Amino acid sequence: MELSRQGALPAQMLQTLMDSGFIKGASATHVSPASLDLTISDEVYEIEGLLLPKNGETIKSLLPLMDAKRTDFGQPCLAK
Repeated sequence: MELSRQGALPAQMLQTLMDSGFIKGASATHVSPASLDLTISDEVYEIEGLLLPKNGETIKSLLPLMDAKRTDFGQPCLAK
């Protein structure tokens, strides 16, 4: 599989990446012609700034370091 070209990946390549384990936790029903729709859970946290985990780190493990506050997804939220 060649990935050296720039631009969007076609659905077939996204499916191949999912089948080979490079993309985990995705469903074939979420693959569109040049995109992969990712689902979110009902866990929502408010953080200040950006979050970019290092290789092997999970976002959830970094939440305490960022003083993340769990937010109720069903309640309205005001932008700051």
